[in-house]
Amino acid sequence: MISAQFDMVSWPWFITVFAALIAGVALGLLHFSALWWNCRSFAEGRIGFALLVQLARFAILILAFVGLVKLGAGPLLAAALGLLLARGAVRRRVERQADRAGQAPAGREIAS
Repeated sequence: MISAQFDMVSWPWFITVFAALIAGVALGLLHFSALWWNCRSFAEGRIGFALLVQLARFAILILAFVGLVKLGAGPLLAAALGLLLARGAVRRRVERQADRAGQAPAGREIAS
């Protein structure tokens, strides 16, 4: 009988690390894009929704990284790297949108 159980630990190491890197990028895109919504909700006075989004962001991230811990240090570090790469991508996207709208993100000056 063939087992249908999905066992990533038995995969070759580099495939597991690459999958964790992709998972980290996906988690990072979700996490930091939701941060943007979270900031907008706070700014618009929707405190309850903003707190719910904040809780969901951290719950998803914690659950994912707890699962990745079980795969070992390599996949965990790859996922953390993916999270940081996604942070940079979301940050650049938000800065471009702010530049087009004539608003400077914190710490940046608008060239006149």
